[in-house]
Amino acid sequence: MNRSNNIPKPLSPTGHGVRLEQPPAVNDVLYGLIGRGKNARVNFYTVVEVNPYTRKRDGEPSVVILLKDQDGTYWSSGLSTAKMTKHSKSRPALLDPFDTALAQPIGPNGMSVRLKHVPSIGDIFWTFPNNDNTKPKLYVKVTEVKPYISRADGTQKYLIAYTCKDAKIYSSQLESYKLVNLSDDPYEHRNAPYNSKHSKEEQDA
Repeated sequence: MNRSNNIPKPLSPTGHGVRLEQPPAVNDVLYGLIGRGKNARVNFYTVVEVNPYTRKRDGEPSVVILLKDQDGTYWSSGLSTAKMTKHSKSRPALLDPFDTALAQPIGPNGMSVRLKHVPSIGDIFWTFPNNDNTKPKLYVKVTEVKPYISRADGTQKYLIAYTCKDAKIYSSQLESYKLVNLSDDPYEHRNAPYNSKHSKEEQDA
Protein backbone atom coordinates (compact mmCIF):
# COMPACT_ATOMS: atom_id res chain seq x y z
CA MET A 1 0.00 0.00 0.00
CA ASN A 2 1.31 3.49 -0.83
CA ARG A 3 2.37 5.63 2.09
CA SER A 4 -0.29 8.18 2.98
CA ASN A 5 -1.04 10.66 5.73
CA ASN A 6 -4.68 9.57 5.57
CA ILE A 7 -6.03 7.58 8.47
CA PRO A 8 -7.60 4.42 6.98
CA LYS A 9 -11.38 4.43 7.17
CA PRO A 10 -13.68 1.38 7.30
CA LEU A 11 -15.67 0.43 4.21
CA SER A 12 -18.55 -0.62 6.46
CA PRO A 13 -19.35 -1.10 10.18
CA THR A 14 -19.22 -4.89 9.78
CA GLY A 15 -16.10 -4.98 7.64
CA HIS A 16 -17.95 -6.71 4.80
CA GLY A 17 -19.39 -4.94 1.77
CA VAL A 18 -19.46 -1.15 1.38
CA ARG A 19 -21.65 1.19 3.43
CA LEU A 20 -20.31 4.70 2.86
CA GLU A 21 -22.44 7.73 3.68
CA GLN A 22 -20.46 10.11 1.46
CA PRO A 23 -18.30 9.57 -1.64
CA PRO A 24 -14.63 9.21 -0.69
CA ALA A 25 -11.88 11.40 -2.14
CA VAL A 26 -9.17 10.21 -4.49
CA ASN A 27 -6.19 8.90 -2.45
CA ASP A 28 -8.36 8.15 0.61
CA VAL A 29 -7.38 4.86 2.23
CA LEU A 30 -10.16 2.44 3.15
CA TYR A 31 -10.12 -1.03 4.66
CA GLY A 32 -12.43 -4.02 4.85
CA LEU A 33 -12.48 -7.76 5.39
CA ILE A 34 -11.81 -10.32 2.67
CA GLY A 35 -13.12 -13.83 3.32
CA ARG A 36 -15.02 -15.07 6.37
CA GLY A 37 -14.36 -16.91 9.60
CA LYS A 38 -10.78 -18.07 10.18
CA ASN A 39 -9.87 -17.15 6.60
CA ALA A 40 -10.88 -13.50 6.98
CA ARG A 41 -8.13 -10.90 6.54
CA VAL A 42 -7.99 -7.13 6.36
CA ASN A 43 -7.48 -5.59 2.93
CA PHE A 44 -6.44 -1.97 2.44
CA TYR A 45 -7.57 0.04 -0.58
CA THR A 46 -6.54 3.39 -2.03
CA VAL A 47 -9.27 5.30 -3.87
CA VAL A 48 -8.16 5.78 -7.48
CA GLU A 49 -11.24 7.28 -9.09
CA VAL A 50 -14.74 8.42 -8.12
CA ASN A 51 -17.06 8.57 -11.11
CA PRO A 52 -20.50 10.24 -10.66
CA TYR A 53 -23.56 9.03 -12.56
CA THR A 54 -27.36 9.19 -12.35
CA ARG A 55 -29.17 6.08 -11.14
CA LYS A 56 -31.63 4.72 -13.67
CA ARG A 57 -34.17 3.44 -11.12
CA ASP A 58 -34.85 6.75 -9.36
CA GLY A 59 -32.88 9.45 -11.20
CA GLU A 60 -30.79 10.18 -8.08
CA PRO A 61 -27.05 10.98 -8.31
CA SER A 62 -24.59 8.31 -7.18
CA VAL A 63 -21.00 7.26 -7.77
CA VAL A 64 -18.93 4.30 -8.88
CA ILE A 65 -15.67 3.99 -6.95
CA LEU A 66 -12.45 2.46 -8.27
CA LEU A 67 -9.96 1.26 -5.65
CA LYS A 68 -6.56 -0.41 -5.69
CA ASP A 69 -5.45 -2.75 -2.91
CA GLN A 70 -2.00 -3.29 -1.41
CA ASP A 71 -1.34 -6.09 -3.93
CA GLY A 72 -2.02 -3.85 -6.93
CA THR A 73 -5.42 -5.41 -7.74
CA TYR A 74 -8.28 -3.12 -8.74
CA TRP A 75 -11.76 -3.28 -7.19
CA SER A 76 -14.94 -1.29 -7.81
CA SER A 77 -18.06 -0.59 -5.79
CA GLY A 78 -20.89 1.84 -5.21
CA LEU A 79 -21.56 3.79 -2.02
CA SER A 80 -23.58 0.86 -0.74
CA THR A 81 -22.58 -2.48 -2.21
CA ALA A 82 -23.06 -5.93 -0.72
CA LYS A 83 -19.98 -7.24 -2.49
CA MET A 84 -17.15 -5.39 -4.19
CA THR A 85 -16.25 -6.33 -7.77
CA LYS A 86 -12.72 -7.63 -8.23
CA HIS A 87 -10.86 -6.73 -11.43
CA SER A 88 -7.33 -7.48 -12.56
CA LYS A 89 -4.08 -5.57 -12.04
CA SER A 90 -4.82 -3.61 -15.22
CA ARG A 91 -6.85 -0.47 -14.56
CA PRO A 92 -10.43 -0.99 -15.79
CA ALA A 93 -12.81 1.64 -17.14
CA LEU A 94 -15.40 2.41 -14.46
CA LEU A 95 -18.35 3.07 -16.73
CA ASP A 96 -18.90 1.64 -20.17
CA PRO A 97 -19.44 4.65 -22.52
CA PHE A 98 -22.43 2.69 -23.83
CA ASP A 99 -23.57 1.17 -20.53
CA THR A 100 -26.80 -0.56 -21.56
CA ALA A 101 -28.08 -0.40 -17.98
CA LEU A 102 -28.33 3.38 -18.34
CA ALA A 103 -30.11 3.31 -21.70
CA GLN A 104 -33.70 4.56 -21.98
CA PRO A 105 -36.11 3.60 -24.80
CA ILE A 106 -36.11 6.33 -27.42
CA GLY A 107 -39.86 5.86 -27.92
CA PRO A 108 -42.63 3.46 -26.81
CA ASN A 109 -41.01 0.01 -26.76
CA GLY A 110 -38.02 1.46 -28.56
CA MET A 111 -40.06 2.27 -31.67
CA SER A 112 -39.94 5.67 -33.43
CA VAL A 113 -38.62 8.66 -31.44
CA ARG A 114 -40.80 10.12 -28.71
CA LEU A 115 -38.55 12.08 -26.33
CA LYS A 116 -40.48 13.89 -23.58
CA HIS A 117 -37.64 16.29 -22.78
CA VAL A 118 -34.69 17.78 -24.62
CA PRO A 119 -31.89 15.25 -23.96
CA SER A 120 -28.44 16.09 -22.63
CA ILE A 121 -25.16 15.30 -24.36
CA GLY A 122 -24.09 11.87 -23.15
CA ASP A 123 -27.61 10.50 -22.63
CA ILE A 124 -27.96 6.92 -23.90
CA PHE A 125 -31.01 5.53 -25.67
CA TRP A 126 -31.96 2.26 -27.31
CA THR A 127 -34.08 1.71 -30.38
CA PHE A 128 -34.76 -0.88 -33.05
CA PRO A 129 -33.08 -0.11 -36.39
CA ASN A 130 -35.68 1.10 -38.88
CA ASN A 131 -38.42 0.30 -36.32
CA ASP A 132 -37.83 -3.41 -36.92
CA ASN A 133 -38.14 -5.18 -33.56
CA THR A 134 -36.85 -8.44 -35.06
CA LYS A 135 -33.39 -6.84 -35.19
CA PRO A 136 -31.01 -6.45 -32.22
CA LYS A 137 -31.38 -3.27 -30.20
CA LEU A 138 -29.31 -0.30 -31.29
CA TYR A 139 -27.71 1.78 -28.52
CA VAL A 140 -26.91 5.42 -29.29
CA LYS A 141 -25.41 8.29 -27.32
CA VAL A 142 -26.42 11.95 -27.73
CA THR A 143 -23.46 13.96 -29.10
CA GLU A 144 -25.11 17.26 -29.99
CA VAL A 145 -28.43 19.08 -29.54
CA LYS A 146 -29.16 21.94 -31.94
CA PRO A 147 -32.18 24.24 -31.43
CA TYR A 148 -33.78 25.87 -34.46
CA ILE A 149 -36.98 27.66 -35.44
CA SER A 150 -39.36 25.69 -37.64
CA ARG A 151 -39.96 27.33 -41.01
CA ALA A 152 -43.43 25.79 -41.06
CA ASP A 153 -44.93 27.32 -37.91
CA GLY A 154 -42.19 29.39 -36.23
CA THR A 155 -42.00 27.14 -33.16
CA GLN A 156 -38.86 26.07 -31.33
CA LYS A 157 -37.57 22.70 -32.50
CA TYR A 158 -34.52 20.58 -31.74
CA LEU A 159 -32.37 18.43 -33.98
CA ILE A 160 -30.39 15.79 -32.14
CA ALA A 161 -27.23 13.99 -33.25
CA TYR A 162 -26.21 10.59 -31.89
CA THR A 163 -23.41 8.07 -32.35
CA CYS A 164 -23.50 4.31 -31.84
CA LYS A 165 -20.76 1.91 -30.72
CA ASP A 166 -19.67 1.55 -34.35
CA ALA A 167 -19.22 5.36 -34.60
CA LYS A 168 -22.10 5.70 -37.06
CA ILE A 169 -23.94 9.03 -36.93
CA TYR A 170 -27.70 9.26 -36.49
CA SER A 171 -30.13 12.15 -36.29
CA SER A 172 -33.69 12.84 -35.18
CA GLN A 173 -36.01 15.47 -33.80
CA LEU A 174 -37.64 15.12 -30.37
CA GLU A 175 -40.40 13.28 -32.21
CA SER A 176 -39.57 11.48 -35.45
CA TYR A 177 -40.70 8.41 -37.31
CA LYS A 178 -37.28 6.83 -36.79
CA LEU A 179 -33.60 7.65 -36.39
CA VAL A 180 -31.96 8.64 -39.66
CA ASN A 181 -28.60 6.95 -40.24
CA LEU A 182 -26.47 9.72 -41.73
CA SER A 183 -23.48 7.38 -42.09
CA ASP A 184 -25.23 5.34 -44.81
CA ASP A 185 -24.79 8.15 -47.32
CA PRO A 186 -21.28 9.61 -47.79
CA TYR A 187 -22.78 13.01 -48.71
CA GLU A 188 -24.98 13.03 -45.61
CA HIS A 189 -22.03 11.94 -43.43
CA ARG A 190 -19.82 14.71 -44.79
CA ASN A 191 -22.39 17.33 -43.86
CA ALA A 192 -23.76 15.69 -40.73
CA PRO A 193 -25.58 16.44 -38.64
CA TYR A 194 -27.17 19.78 -39.54
CA ASN A 195 -26.13 21.07 -42.94
CA SER A 196 -27.57 18.09 -44.77
CA LYS A 197 -30.57 17.20 -46.88
CA HIS A 198 -31.97 15.43 -43.82
CA SER A 199 -31.72 18.59 -41.71
CA LYS A 200 -33.53 20.67 -44.36
CA GLU A 201 -36.32 18.13 -44.61
CA GLU A 202 -36.69 18.09 -40.81
CA GLN A 203 -36.75 21.89 -40.59
CA ASP A 204 -39.24 22.25 -43.45
CA ALA A 205 -41.55 19.60 -41.89
